[in-house]
Amino acid sequence: MVGGIPYHLLDRLDLRETYDAGTFAREARALCAQILNRGRLPILAGGTGFYLSAFINGLAPLPRGKSSIRQRLWEECERQGKAWLHARLQTADPIAAAAIPEGNIQRAIRALEVMELSGKPISELWEESRKDPIPHPHLLIAIRWESAELRRRIESRSRRIWPAILAETRELMGRGFTGQEPGFQSLGYREAVSCLRGRLAPDKGLEELIRQTSAYAKRQRTYLRNKLPAAEIEGGPVPEMAAQVLALIRDA
Repeated sequence: MVGGIPYHLLDRLDLRETYDAGTFAREARALCAQILNRGRLPILAGGTGFYLSAFINGLAPLPRGKSSIRQRLWEECERQGKAWLHARLQTADPIAAAAIPEGNIQRAIRALEVMELSGKPISELWEESRKDPIPHPHLLIAIRWESAELRRRIESRSRRIWPAILAETRELMGRGFTGQEPGFQSLGYREAVSCLRGRLAPDKGLEELIRQTSAYAKRQRTYLRNKLPAAEIEGGPVPEMAAQVLALIRDA
């Protein structure tokens, strides 16, 4: 609960646990149904377009993970590097490779794991899932920022959170985590692990966080434009954005 507003699907997983878009879609849909039954309006905020697409369009059930396959792929990635891992995915499943950033090791490994387990490219399973749209009306809204302002906001946020990410990662690795666990694969934590392993100086880690976050924001915009067309509002002061959102809801 933040400011009297309940939040869902936060702080639920151990760092060692994996999570995927199909699981998110099922859990988020169930929660939305409960919220609607209470006469409230559910709001999904953030994040990756692929998860939003899974929520709106559905996602075919994927085979359960197999730890031996995942561990082997992790070890191969550690030896060969994430560029090698992504190149392997590109050869096996070009559609999935185009949708999964090179730095997202967890998703790349999951795609290769699914192919080994099912004999099908994960992109083929994605396509099969388009037949299960969410039954409730929905409105997708994206905030449009000018490029310079978006860059400024990304840099400001990155500088603000970077010391805390470094401290948290140091504390977790001091408790015996290796930095390879799925929970460390998100933005910021990857860079912090590299710093703590001596691969990057802290200032270079911050630069990499800014660069990776900017690339992620660009992929978000591209995905929304090509895969999930959204109504857009102009970025600005919160009251002005709220007024734009309310106008879109009234007109929907």
